[in-house]
Amino acid sequence: MKFESIYITYDGICEPISESQILPLINSLSKNRKIILISLERKVKKKILNIVKNNKNILWFKYNYFSNKLVFLNFIILAYLNIKIFYLLKKHKIKIIHLRSLIPYISIMIPSLFYKVNIIYDMRGFWIQEKIDRYNWNKNSIVVKTLKKIEIHLLKKSKKIICLTENSIKILSSKYNLNINKFTKIPTTVDLNLFKKNQNIKNKLTNFCYLGTTKYAYDFNLLIKFFIKLKTNNISYNLFIISKDKINTNILKNIGEDNYKILDLEREDVIKKLNSIDFGIFFLKNNKSVAASYPTKIGEFMSMGIPIICNKFNTDFEKIFDKKNCFINYEQDSNILNVIDAIKSYKDNHKISSECISFAKEELNLENSNIKYKIIYDKILNE
Repeated sequence: MKFESIYITYDGICEPISESQILPLINSLSKNRKIILISLERKVKKKILNIVKNNKNILWFKYNYFSNKLVFLNFIILAYLNIKIFYLLKKHKIKIIHLRSLIPYISIMIPSLFYKVNIIYDMRGFWIQEKIDRYNWNKNSIVVKTLKKIEIHLLKKSKKIICLTENSIKILSSKYNLNINKFTKIPTTVDLNLFKKNQNIKNKLTNFCYLGTTKYAYDFNLLIKFFIKLKTNNISYNLFIISKDKINTNILKNIGEDNYKILDLEREDVIKKLNSIDFGIFFLKNNKSVAASYPTKIGEFMSMGIPIICNKFNTDFEKIFDKKNCFINYEQDSNILNVIDAIKSYKDNHKISSECISFAKEELNLENSNIKYKIIYDKILNE
């Protein structure tokens, strides 16, 4: 077999999100084709290194990822990659370049002018808008305006565009007059072989779990207000916050020191902990970028049979809320007494738990998403 495709990711495959989303995809795609993988890594995990090394169909070029004041060095690496990719295109019969998000496009801008390749733009969310909404980038700055022009060019040039939500597809196809057939919706998925409930633990108190970052897209203040209301209404509970973030415990003092626990867990230990959780909980902020959001934690909670308390953060989830009994809606102005009644109704409800697992199998199954990617690859390679 010859190398027919290059997969480029700015996020290292050793990152937790990439380990759950990118690595399984690369392994799946490489079962019947040879793939060149290019990534920027903060720290290479031995476990990941061995997985890739043992796969003879993957050729991995990894580069150091620099953060903070040295972040500009990443763009020098991406600029250099134009030379590297030029060489790879010349040496191999590359037909597909798969870009995970916008930034990797910098690495192929020059060689793509000289070689005809099919670009799969796996854009995930609205990356530029996320920087404006979550990192306070100036929308009128030269950097943002330049990046927008680059992305518009990439959207028009791409053979296929992967989005997380139907709403984002509608926005992009309408705004830039793009053929709807260029798009495929593939939300963040979960490995059902890993995230599965293997214990049925009945808790005296209700156990809530907040999983992942407490910053950027997420409204952690609304979460605190929610638990203050529970406490005011004499509802006893445990809140487990599983996060790598450094959390200021001062903001948690109003919910009571005995009511929460902050945990820094690796993936395997997260799965074990979720066996004892009754409800997942999170809230997203209301902004433009959230229209394209589909948090990974949704699949992880659902596959474990855990219903979620959250807000209707985009139109895709408004539809899901109306169809599925896997979620309890809570907004800033929601009646907390109605939510408390729903919590009592959902807790230890096997029917609700089964519906959550079914939703994960039907909509968020990693194997199904890998099949969708395989179909896209096969169609392009066989044209």
